[in-house]
Amino acid sequence: SASHSAARPLPHARWLSSAVSDGQGGQAGGGRAYLVGSGIGGVEYLTVRGVELLRGAEAVVYDALADDALLSLCGERCELYDVGKRGGQRDKSAAQADIDGLLVELCLKRGMRVVRLKAGDPFVYGRAKTEIQALQEAGVPVEVVPGLSSAVSGPLMAGIPVTDADLSRSFAVLSGFDKEGLMPSNLQGLRSVDTVVVLMGAARLGALCESFKEGGFARNTSVAL
Repeated sequence: SASHSAARPLPHARWLSSAVSDGQGGQAGGGRAYLVGSGIGGVEYLTVRGVELLRGAEAVVYDALADDALLSLCGERCELYDVGKRGGQRDKSAAQADIDGLLVELCLKRGMRVVRLKAGDPFVYGRAKTEIQALQEAGVPVEVVPGLSSAVSGPLMAGIPVTDADLSRSFAVLSGFDKEGLMPSNLQGLRSVDTVVVLMGAARLGALCESFKEGGFARNTSVAL
């Protein structure tokens, strides 16, 4: 029979080595952090694990896109922190370093069970890496809970499959801006992809269309909003 060796993390993902497990480790008696993907909105689209963690949280640090219905799951004594994180709107968002510091303070100094509630899935344009690194460097155990991403569930709910045996054998996900808030560039490489999903691009739709045309996409390329 064939033998199977344990999977090894990719070199660029080694910082994640303990974050996708059960959150064990860290300082005894200290707080814990849970990065929870809130999905596409509504309690019905939140994972069972996410519901469980919100109900037991002592503090929740949430983004601007978090559904109020999700926050209603929290207990009366749960502390809520709105960090206003919203893609492309730096003036309405807390600085990432401040968010990292808040998470460490709540977990390490106050010993709390903290849920970091992030829109969609934490690893799809969620800046989860910096938060995990800050927590791990402080000795705080971290658990990451996946969430439904609009990258695939949005098209699904609109009746558009991102892949299809006859029409689309591949798909790519693109942000409407980079980490500096600038337009994505070098879109020529996406011409070989059958379906392209753009997240956080509604505010600059015209400029995105121009970028795609400059990247070699035909003017009559089908688009769904």
